Amino acid sequence: MTRILFILLTTLLPIVAFAQEYTPETLPFDPRSFVCDPAHELSGQEAAQINSTLKGIKDKYTVAIVAVIVPSTGDMAPAEFATELFNKWKPGADNKDNGAIILVALEQHRAFIATGYGLEGVFTDALCTRILNKYFVPEMKKGRLYDGLNATVGAMSNIIADPANAEELRSDTPYGDGRPMEAPLSSYQFWQIVFWVASMIFIVSAIIFFVDLFSTRRKTNFEKATVWKKHLPIFWLCAAFSIGSGLIFALLALIFRNYYRNKRVRCDTCGHKMNKLSEEKDNEMLNAAQDLEERLNTIDYDVWVCPQCGTIERFPFPTAQKVYSKCPKCHTVARRLVVDKTLIPATTRRAGEGERVYRCEYCHDESHIRYKIPRKENNAAGAAVLGGIAAGSMGRGGGGGFSGPFGGGMSGGGGGGASW
Repeated sequence: MTRILFILLTTLLPIVAFAQEYTPETLPFDPRSFVCDPAHELSGQEAAQINSTLKGIKDKYTVAIVAVIVPSTGDMAPAEFATELFNKWKPGADNKDNGAIILVALEQHRAFIATGYGLEGVFTDALCTRILNKYFVPEMKKGRLYDGLNATVGAMSNIIADPANAEELRSDTPYGDGRPMEAPLSSYQFWQIVFWVASMIFIVSAIIFFVDLFSTRRKTNFEKATVWKKHLPIFWLCAAFSIGSGLIFALLALIFRNYYRNKRVRCDTCGHKMNKLSEEKDNEMLNAAQDLEERLNTIDYDVWVCPQCGTIERFPFPTAQKVYSKCPKCHTVARRLVVDKTLIPATTRRAGEGERVYRCEYCHDESHIRYKIPRKENNAAGAAVLGGIAAGSMGRGGGGGFSGPFGGGMSGGGGGGASW
């Protein structure tokens, strides 16, 4: 008996599923989508493609067209079903009623284009019928639903794109909230914004410059040169993003850096002015650690010698680099990462552990630093969640972002239909 029931159920379930009827009240509604295909007559890729095309029409021309495919409209005529659904979902903007629904009722072998009041002047009843008979019906006779819908949408898009029609159908308010739509920026407005942003960056650059200028008044030449060197990249960025207006501050910062770095200093021992050695000669006055830093290009040293008493001063200018850091043992900027290995691999249940080995190129001291490796994401669970979201989205026609087609459109029953 159980086997007989199982056979009956497996036989009847596909028939029941195929014969499922929807009403305008029970049809799944997704305000983000331009395609409603609850029975999945289209593949996910096909639904997404049509959805993308319809979204493009809405984004460019503000005309909202929604494609609806149902197995059956039951006792309701497809034209009545489409009109009632239109007034329930309200595709289009409320100040233009520039929406349309392309309904396909498979069991009735009938398609109908329902139009809002604002579309009736362009898409007359006769034109809607001609579009379906020319583009949709021939493909449906061959069993090609996607090709028929795609051709129909393309034909409607071409009509909407006509400059005269586009101007008549375009809405200047968004969908449902009654506020004016943002008009595209004119060339004058664009350059106003650019000028405003450039002016703000120029002001920021000027503030940084004068703060540095006044904060370094009582500092030594070395300290002044260090400040200007540190902030020079900021001034160059400000110069670029202010369309060159901030270039003056970058050039002045460069001049000040070079000036204070090369300005003769007085010897702390005898007060006589010291001489700066050339790059070739200053290496002879560096110790082994400093010489290595210069060769590694982590620090550039300026060496000054007093011709009177022989006092030597060494001024370090760190260079911008990410490979080396200061050694905690000898304090030479010659420490770098040599090994990064995994000790305990991470899994979806627990975190792992790794180890980084740093070695100083000068004193050869090694530092072993352990760190945690985050747990791996559960890709299977993530895929299941994403799959569920995608399935729900495809059940309503394949998604389409958050710029949906529904707002406040109304239909008085306009449109046209065709059968195959």
